[in-house]
Amino acid sequence: MSFTNLVYKQTRFGSQNRSFSSEWYKQYTWLEYSIKSNAAFCYVCGMFADELIDEVWTNKGFSNWQKLNEKLKKHAKTKRHLVCLSKMNGYLACKKSGSVMVKQCSGYKEQVAKNRAYICMLIDIILFLGKQGNFKELCGLLSNYQPDFKNKFDETTNYTSWSIQDQLIKLCAEDIRETIVKEIDKIDFFALMCDEARCYREEHLSICVRYTIDLDVYERFLCFVDVSKRQTSNHIVTALFECFEKQKLTMSKIKIIAQSYDGASVMSGHLRGVQSRIKEHYPYAVYTHCMAHRLNLVVVDTCKTIKSVKHVFNVLEAIYV
Repeated sequence: MSFTNLVYKQTRFGSQNRSFSSEWYKQYTWLEYSIKSNAAFCYVCGMFADELIDEVWTNKGFSNWQKLNEKLKKHAKTKRHLVCLSKMNGYLACKKSGSVMVKQCSGYKEQVAKNRAYICMLIDIILFLGKQGNFKELCGLLSNYQPDFKNKFDETTNYTSWSIQDQLIKLCAEDIRETIVKEIDKIDFFALMCDEARCYREEHLSICVRYTIDLDVYERFLCFVDVSKRQTSNHIVTALFECFEKQKLTMSKIKIIAQSYDGASVMSGHLRGVQSRIKEHYPYAVYTHCMAHRLNLVVVDTCKTIKSVKHVFNVLEAIYV
């Protein structure tokens, strides 16, 4: 828009009439004129000043046209005006290229969206764990995210009955055991590890094997054996070999080269213990007292002797619980 043809209201000063001129815009780009007030204002100070201290240029306006040139030069050099001018230049630059704050807001919104999605997942997991029948609850949970799975799950025949669940678990267990047996068959030897555990009037023996493949050590759980009726060394050894036979381990070919149990006499006895019975079949099966059990015995004896150690474990247990 051209301001050269505008006619400004004149004011009499002495014997002369004076008025604002559009020529001032060329020299002072921040200058603005109010037709209503017939006065000049500083645009940058009015928009960007923290406080409207200089009311002449921000509120009342300057209208003494015969002194306008002098006052404009003076105002252009004031600290307050230069600060406001710098703020305006920064604002214009940000508007052109996009401010850091805008860019940060974009990244912030994206992060908020990710956080909300994560929290929603956590809430779904909490609700799932808080209900009975976790298997079907988890199926329902996955249905929210997998449409194809939901379509099958909503059908009458969806293979989620307790009997199907048991069958699937057994199939997975058989597949894992077959993999372990195949690995042992390839290397022809392994170490045997056993431990007893009581569970509501029942005594179970957990059987694990330890072996290496390409210098990598593997420890695998094989099975549980019920030894509730008798816990003699003969009965335990018989149960062990029955387990091996059931798992289709060819014990005539495979050698036991090491064995590890707790320190109970029925397991560790060198005359009639399980370790001696195993050595009758595998003479090179070196027995090692289980390190975890030995460490437990050390801790128990230490707590009996040093009370401060006992208190430490009491505190740790209280924190854990």
